[in-house]
Amino acid sequence: MVFLPAFISCNKTTNNFQLVIPSPDSQIHVYFSLNNGEPYYLVYYKDQIIIDWSLLGFVLKDQVNLTKGLNIIKTESRSTTSNDTLISNETSLLSDGFNEMTLYFEKSGLEMDQLAIVLRAYKNGIAFCYFFPGKFPGDKLTILTEETQLDIYDDKYRLLKKDSILIGIENKETIEKNYNEGINLPANFISGEGICISVSETELSGYPKMKLVRRKPDKQSFSFQLAKSEPDDYFSFSRNLKTPWRIIMINSNVEF
Repeated sequence: MVFLPAFISCNKTTNNFQLVIPSPDSQIHVYFSLNNGEPYYLVYYKDQIIIDWSLLGFVLKDQVNLTKGLNIIKTESRSTTSNDTLISNETSLLSDGFNEMTLYFEKSGLEMDQLAIVLRAYKNGIAFCYFFPGKFPGDKLTILTEETQLDIYDDKYRLLKKDSILIGIENKETIEKNYNEGINLPANFISGEGICISVSETELSGYPKMKLVRRKPDKQSFSFQLAKSEPDDYFSFSRNLKTPWRIIMINSNVEF
């Protein structure tokens, strides 16, 4: 099944590239863009933008920045109608079946073979993670900071209280506050039209939990940051690591 119409050919290395991944029912579309070596994603739900162009990547030890200077070298796609139990957590489970694209990158001067980003589109949300399939010098790599962003397109979305994490429960009280100290996951945002965006992650032993930290005043624009218990609490890993999946579920017709 061919489901990913790439807008340019990926027969050669390039730092400009675009593609789109539809969900199995075509209600959700994940757009990916490599713009002058910087990777971004955007999410459509039905006929409206839900997540605006948001940066992907992180910074490794010795200030190796994997948010810029990337070149795409190949892509791999697949579809499945079966459920992947990795894409689950305490409060959510993405529906059966997804379309997936894995994008492989290299960076000039970087002493490692490849970085990969895996993107999935489900009927009720999206998921993505990072993957290090290649070789690199030494025994381990260390992640200093995650630079992944989440820019909600409509600033009228409001954050639900912590005890309102399940869609359908009676308490949907919102929080009107400054988010600068960070929002622990799962985090849920609701619009006046009854669309709910639920942001969560899967667990990986030893990998720090994530939180959302506001990037712009008065905007629903956030960065995923490592919720470190200590300032120098970093995560080191060896070859073939897949980071925790970041999950963005989208539900409509939520009464509020």
